[in-house]
Amino acid sequence: RNTTDYSQKINKKMLQSALYAALAQKLRDGQLKIVAELAPKELKTKNLAAFLNNLTDKRKSTLLVVANSEKEILRIAANLPNTKSLYAKDLNVYDVLTQKYILVGQKALSELVK
Repeated sequence: RNTTDYSQKINKKMLQSALYAALAQKLRDGQLKIVAELAPKELKTKNLAAFLNNLTDKRKSTLLVVANSEKEILRIAANLPNTKSLYAKDLNVYDVLTQKYILVGQKALSELVK
């Protein structure tokens, strides 16, 4: 049995800097979009899918970054293919780099800046 742990510690400031650099690159490429409101008027998966199809290519992967108070968006986005949703506090560099489009809500953006 292999019990060797190959993980490495990364300083918090370095990790935060890497996340901001990845988000800045997505913004330059036009793949990061800041939306005033992520939740559609009626909280249905069908409505969220139509909203995402207007903003992104539905065949490409999309990352939804939501505020902690918007947990219902995580629920309605769970059944959408090629869509991943995260709270703003859980955003990481790996998810930013592996997803084609990133949609950030206004509330989530204020949580990211903190």
